Amino acid sequence: MDRKGINFILLSGGLIVAILISYILRWHIFDLPFASTQQFNYPSYAITDNDSNIYVIDTSLRRVVKLDSRGQLLFVIEGGQREEGTFFYAADLAVDNEGNLYVLNWLHDEGGFHVEKEEILQYSSDGQFRQIIYSRPYEKRTSTRVQRGQLNALSFIEDKINWFDIASDSLTRFTYDGKTGSVKEAASLSYPEANIFVADVAVVSAAKWAVVNKKGQITLHDLTDNSSVGLYNADDNLSKDISVPLMVEADAGGGLYYSDIGTGTIQGLGDKESYIFSDESLKKAGFDVQDMVYYRFDINGDVLTTFNDYGVVQTDLNGTLLKYYESIQIPFSELALKLFSFIMLAAVILILVLILRHIYLYMFQRTIPPVLINALSILFVIGVTTLLVVTVVLKNFAARYTNSLLEKTQQMAQLIPQTVDGDLFNQIQSRDDYMGDAYRKVRASLHAALNENKDPWNDRYYFVLYSVIDEKLYGMMYLNDRISMYHPFNYYEETDGAYRLANSGEISAETDTDSWGTWIYAVSPIRDSKGKVVALLEVGTDFYSYEVENRKLFKNLILDVGTLVIVFVLILIEFVFYLDLKRKQRIVSLLPHGERRRADRRQSSAEAMAIQTATSYSAAYFVRPVNFLITLAISMSVAFVPVMMRSLYQPVFNLSEDIIIALPISLEMLFFAVGLITGGSLSSRGRWKHAQVAGIMMAAGGLLLSALSVNMYIFFVARSFVGFGSGLILISLRSIVSSEKDSVLKSHAYAHFYAGSMAGLNVGVFFGAFLADQIGFYDVFYVAFALAIISGLLMVQLLFGIKIAPKKITLKPVGVFRFIIEPKVILFFLFVILPTYTAGMFLVYYFPLFATEKGLSVSDVGRFFIVNGLFVIYLGPTLSRLFKRHLSDRVSLLAGSAGWAIAMAFFALTGNIAGAVATVIVMGIVEGFAVTAQNDYYLNIGLVKKIGEERAVAYFEVAAKIAEMAAPILFGAILILGPLTGIGMFSVLLVVMTLVYIPISAVGQSKDKSGGETK
Repeated sequence: MDRKGINFILLSGGLIVAILISYILRWHIFDLPFASTQQFNYPSYAITDNDSNIYVIDTSLRRVVKLDSRGQLLFVIEGGQREEGTFFYAADLAVDNEGNLYVLNWLHDEGGFHVEKEEILQYSSDGQFRQIIYSRPYEKRTSTRVQRGQLNALSFIEDKINWFDIASDSLTRFTYDGKTGSVKEAASLSYPEANIFVADVAVVSAAKWAVVNKKGQITLHDLTDNSSVGLYNADDNLSKDISVPLMVEADAGGGLYYSDIGTGTIQGLGDKESYIFSDESLKKAGFDVQDMVYYRFDINGDVLTTFNDYGVVQTDLNGTLLKYYESIQIPFSELALKLFSFIMLAAVILILVLILRHIYLYMFQRTIPPVLINALSILFVIGVTTLLVVTVVLKNFAARYTNSLLEKTQQMAQLIPQTVDGDLFNQIQSRDDYMGDAYRKVRASLHAALNENKDPWNDRYYFVLYSVIDEKLYGMMYLNDRISMYHPFNYYEETDGAYRLANSGEISAETDTDSWGTWIYAVSPIRDSKGKVVALLEVGTDFYSYEVENRKLFKNLILDVGTLVIVFVLILIEFVFYLDLKRKQRIVSLLPHGERRRADRRQSSAEAMAIQTATSYSAAYFVRPVNFLITLAISMSVAFVPVMMRSLYQPVFNLSEDIIIALPISLEMLFFAVGLITGGSLSSRGRWKHAQVAGIMMAAGGLLLSALSVNMYIFFVARSFVGFGSGLILISLRSIVSSEKDSVLKSHAYAHFYAGSMAGLNVGVFFGAFLADQIGFYDVFYVAFALAIISGLLMVQLLFGIKIAPKKITLKPVGVFRFIIEPKVILFFLFVILPTYTAGMFLVYYFPLFATEKGLSVSDVGRFFIVNGLFVIYLGPTLSRLFKRHLSDRVSLLAGSAGWAIAMAFFALTGNIAGAVATVIVMGIVEGFAVTAQNDYYLNIGLVKKIGEERAVAYFEVAAKIAEMAAPILFGAILILGPLTGIGMFSVLLVVMTLVYIPISAVGQSKDKSGGETK
């Protein structure tokens, strides 16, 4: 291999590796590479494990960080995502003796309002997702699950993970045994309206639980005799601040501690009363903190861990301050990783520049084709213009939407207080009034004012009631009943904030972020009959979900526009090719029919140009635009046939669901092979026009029937029609290419035939997937049907004038049988074609199912098909030429088989979207050179040479389609073992079959001077 070829392969491989590494390190690219510390960002919980490592939930419940005992970062788990293996909101944490981390995940709906599902996720000690150990979906939407679940108090006790289910009538303790992997219901306590009254619960012993209620009481419940003992009553606290116990926790010896958010302390109960922690503990140690609220805490051994707005605090159980972590220390390894991510990003840009330089110097010979310049210019102008327009439009849209929300919340905050009887607040003056008659009347009025969140206009809105006592703000009622009568907030400290303005009689709206999310809200006063402000009403909605959707919209717009630009360039190239071909056709028509000779001095310039044009023109080139359009129509459903089939699925005998879902593709491939044989027979008799007309009618009919499919049996028939028609069309178009007498023009016609097919496939997949998201699967088939009819009309106009002489029929059953039983042929099909075509079904069959299950749209699937196709089209020919020039066809096809195994291994080892995308990309690279190598190797087998190229190609196409027919069923069978296990085993099997085929393929092979192989 020459230096230029080696350099190009190395650059291409380096670019792929650099892009993959940059993707893996994408979270680090946006961090400053030299910042050695990082501040906590709205922390909401912290715990310590047996090795003194610290785990913190911050970033408004959307991130979990692990620190060592020195405060150095060990790992980060990013949340705010709905994909499996990630969390949306991390509500609680626990760690077992092996260092496994457990995260309670609140999965909210798209509006960020109701909790649709709670999960307990298990992560390894290095932050890698392992499994979901418990899942609780909620089908019914209730106000008590607005932005909260009913699982609570996640902890590690007696070698098991524990948690409580706080339901409407009971407290139930669950345990998870890591050794057996089983979840059990350990015990239950009857407790009326527990989801309304209970603030927290802790295990003191197997039969004793400590419960904090929202009336400020801590009670010890004994499950053996169903008795209870009062441990604490906030009304007995005579301090100047209102006592509000929120959380209770027990140490290993059964000692109890509680957090008092009213006094800003954590205190001990009973024989632990000597323990008191507050801001004073930090001030004595020299830290500048004041008016901090310590909501939650964790006890592990003799260490108590809590947090405030700025950091994590650790004390011993005697109240002595151990450590205060004000920031996260970034270790050198992490700094190096950040710097490496920047280097990789720079490497991607540099390698891309070098590849473009290589293409310009050695492929284009310093002369860029005008068509390419025009296409790239259009691409650049459209891309930049669209990016600017989209950015400006989305920014303007975001501002308008935010202002609209602010105005709406202000209107709601103005109208809703008019539905509330302000005089009732005179009857709500103490903790005993919590959920009393007056309290419940006000609560019912507010729920009714929002119509129980049943309508589109109120579906995502919450309310909060506040009271102002001694210039302090206390929450007294929340839509989900999570707060008690006196829940302190520090918002009143803002002199020009919405709460002070509301207390003075004004209505204002604003946005804010706290430890529990990002909100947009308005605050207004509630007055009694005398006009006195007796409460403040906050009405708002979750703003983070809007920001997530806005970012998603921006990303999708950029991706859609970028993909559309690429597709537009593909269409433009095909259109320019068609116009240029029509121009050449007109020029050649000036010459006597069939004249192809050199021009001489006696001829005019027009005659010389016509003769010169004739040497680079063939009527067979018209198969390209026809093949482009018909492939476009047929390919529009490629990205969603398995997804659509899943909705039509019905059990049949004892076949697995995966196999039945694969049947439409298998039937399409089977009848494609039948169509090839039938079309070949017709074309060899000179009836290729009949094959084309029948093919268009069958394919178009199949597309129309697909649109009318009401069950899977009709869909099976429809896809069979499409397959049979496609086979007739393909072989009849290839017969036109084969009819070209000039070997050079014939070779070019084959290249154009393949280029039109690949371009049509990519454009069809994209538009089909895009339209499927917009108008639905069934309506896409109507569009495809119309395009198929148009392609038929184009076929008649462009191709029916071509004359092809009938050929003598030599296809005999004996010859076919003799060919099939040839050892080198059958072994080639079994060890090369069948496994590689089965691997290729990952893209056509499994990837659409997997991607849509992971939340990707059908448009996203279509985009990845295009990525795969671009690698095949643009990198494939270069690699094919290089492999052909310097390696034998045998070595190239073996390398291709190994490449398919490597591609499958990417997904088998990761099991995620990133791994699947890597598989798709590597498959595109491998297909670019391996398919050509397989074809050339096959044509050099001794018996294949004897039967002639046309018959050999027909046999190959039939064998390939039979392999594609069997591939989905084989793929469905291996998936019975599980996606990762099945695909992993298939990757290993593909490697084994490749190794076995090495000595088989070497028998009788000798390399000639041209690099080909002969027998």
